[in-house]
Amino acid sequence: MNTRFPFTRRAISALTHSGNGKATEYSDATLVGLKLEVSRTGRKVWYFRYTFNKIKSAIRIGEFPAIDLEEARSTAYKHRAEVDRGFNPAAERRAKREEMTFSEYANQVYVPYAKDRKSSVKDDISKLDLWILPAFGTSKLSSITRQEISTYHGKIKQSHTPATANRHLALIKRMLGLAIEWDYLENNAAHGIKLFKEENCRETFLSAEEASRLFAAMHGDRNPVACAALKIMLLTGVRRQEALSALWSHVDFAAKTWLLPKTKGKKPRHVLLSDAALQCFREQRARATGSQFVFPGRDPDKPLCDPKKTLKRLLAAAGIDKPFRIHDTRHSFASLLVMSGTPLFTVQRLLGHASASTTERYAHLASDHLRTSVETIGQLIV
Repeated sequence: MNTRFPFTRRAISALTHSGNGKATEYSDATLVGLKLEVSRTGRKVWYFRYTFNKIKSAIRIGEFPAIDLEEARSTAYKHRAEVDRGFNPAAERRAKREEMTFSEYANQVYVPYAKDRKSSVKDDISKLDLWILPAFGTSKLSSITRQEISTYHGKIKQSHTPATANRHLALIKRMLGLAIEWDYLENNAAHGIKLFKEENCRETFLSAEEASRLFAAMHGDRNPVACAALKIMLLTGVRRQEALSALWSHVDFAAKTWLLPKTKGKKPRHVLLSDAALQCFREQRARATGSQFVFPGRDPDKPLCDPKKTLKRLLAAAGIDKPFRIHDTRHSFASLLVMSGTPLFTVQRLLGHASASTTERYAHLASDHLRTSVETIGQLIV
């Protein structure tokens, strides 16, 4: 494959990844230093590469087609002229950007970027607004130290959980990593900070009897849509957002399946529907609101926001006194399956876990079923 040729808009539009490495870089034969990097996903980014004082450097110009060929060449010519005059354009850029505070970088650069690429951007914004920006917002990007981040990591562990602290650290590390990629920063102060061990010991789930009581409490509740959403979560083990964003066009009553186009693993998957789950969907469809959403909110053009208050009311009505959260419906689904003798591999597939290690947290619940199997072997031999 020839990676050096005179760039034309038509030619670069047709460029693809070569299949080797994380990205394929193409060089413009018309302008020395102008490069176009094509990732495995097809993302195309312009760069200007040059040598200054015998040190190779690169400046990110922007993405194609947002930055077209003409603009990319114009920017590259400008940087080439700076190099010829004895100025390092990357150094000039960094000198200006080092003055940016973490808050400015977060709100002006990172959040707009994340909104276009992350389905969980609301979680990032929440962490930033409530915790991270109050701690680092006024600090210059280059002034934040590893010790400060490590101390923050520890404080979040004390006020929340090790897992939550690790999610905060991961967000900070990702943001600083992107700042380096975009020439806002030289070093990632979060690099090398060790994650806390996540015990994941909090496993709240309903017994079959408690789940039946919860279902019984749903009859006559003032919010049937929220009740139906919670019932589907218990019957299928899907995550809250997967349930609340369900569309009627994704439910196949004939095939008894439900398509989840967006999952945590970023891969679509089909959920197998039991007769009880299908009946729940049918009852919800009978309420016909004309909405595309299976569980619409007060505004039928928007999905139900959060059935948290309904769950709290139902738990009280069912006499269930335990710290049961919406996500615990997923734990309950998995736990009841394991305790009924369903193999962990099957539970993994039903939950959509990419790794078996995630499902292993339920392994201890299979002890009674495994003990029965062991006793069977003993009876056969002795």
